[in-house]
Amino acid sequence: MTNQLRTVVILKHISLSRLKVCYYLHERKHSRMQVYSKIVFKLKILLFIFSLFCIAVTYGQTYSSTISDGQILEFVNWQIRTEKKYPEEPKLKRKQIHARIMPWDTSNFNNNTSINHNIIEYNMVYLFNGRNNWLDSIFTKEDKEYLFKQFLGQRDSIWRQKFDRSKLSHVKKQHKPNRHSLSLPLFSANNKYVIIWETYHCGRLCGHGAVKVYRRNHSDTWEYVGSVNAWIS
Repeated sequence: MTNQLRTVVILKHISLSRLKVCYYLHERKHSRMQVYSKIVFKLKILLFIFSLFCIAVTYGQTYSSTISDGQILEFVNWQIRTEKKYPEEPKLKRKQIHARIMPWDTSNFNNNTSINHNIIEYNMVYLFNGRNNWLDSIFTKEDKEYLFKQFLGQRDSIWRQKFDRSKLSHVKKQHKPNRHSLSLPLFSANNKYVIIWETYHCGRLCGHGAVKVYRRNHSDTWEYVGSVNAWIS
């Protein structure tokens, strides 16, 4: 075999090797692109699902047919996160929140003229009794009707989401020590004020509670205004 023929054969082998290498690199690149495409597709699906979840939490109405979950959870998270623990509450533990939503009562909002307004039971239940005249300077007639509408629109009796810096307690014992119980917050018609019924049990004969009133300030956060129908044991 002449040198020229050998050279041609060698060049053909080199060309074939190059073609194989190019083909291998192309296939490898194609495989990588397929893997990347699958990953990107899965990430898009996860992002879409997460977006739907965020929309459901923000605009969903699990707890009330009148106000959104986002509005409810935003306030409750703020309250739990910002309010200091009670002196009798364990300092190194997270706040314990009863998973059961404390229910409002019809008598919290309805002024029954047949009831003697001087009796203790009435003053402990009806929000706008004689001792709470200052509430009338905050809540208009429209607000009171809207509060009652929210009461009627409550849909759920269990908290479904965890709150900031706290732990949901599912223990059925009613007076479990060191546990907060919260109602659904009810908002004024202009969303400037909110009321929430809160109780705290620290033992068998130890506990206190009240209906708390908050006002939205200029920084779009809340500030404590006062309490009504407070009790202590």
